[in-house]
Amino acid sequence: LAAQRRREVLETSVCIARSIEAGLMERSSAAGEALGALHRLEEQRGLVEQACVHCDQRRRAELEDLVAVWHECLWGPGASLVAQDAGLAASFCDGHRRALDLVERAISEADDMGGCGSLDTFLALNGIGGSEPKQTAARQSSLVAALYRDLEKQLRENLARLDELAALAPMGNVPGAAFCAPPAFANCPDVDGM
Repeated sequence: LAAQRRREVLETSVCIARSIEAGLMERSSAAGEALGALHRLEEQRGLVEQACVHCDQRRRAELEDLVAVWHECLWGPGASLVAQDAGLAASFCDGHRRALDLVERAISEADDMGGCGSLDTFLALNGIGGSEPKQTAARQSSLVAALYRDLEKQLRENLARLDELAALAPMGNVPGAAFCAPPAFANCPDVDGM
């Protein structure tokens, strides 16, 4: 009877051990599949990060080019043409407001990148690198934001210049003379209040 009992305990133990082994094999297989999926996801993450950085670089380059052209138009010898054409001035104002909105969002994104794991890729592809990831991440992120803050400053200066040009615009029967009226800049943000 005791031998029979031991045999049953052993057979039950073997059965339980096989069941546990089968469960472990299933979990091991599932873990292997999950690890493979994780590696594939990490590869995709890198591609997404590179695409985001490329888009940011393009956005910044386009904004820099646009602001440079606008600066030349508003501060160069052709600035009087802007002052004489209310429609053109309103277009400049609207474009500046839109660009300013994009730049402010870009600054916010760059500021938010300080706590993001993709910061190294973001900064490296933007030409800003460092060897101390934890300590320099915030500093590097602020360098990217500073590039946008410079654009923001230039846009605000151009908006102030548009106000100056409105004050200098000729009165009378000159095409675009309505530009001098206060409503011509009614849609422009208050540069000093921003």
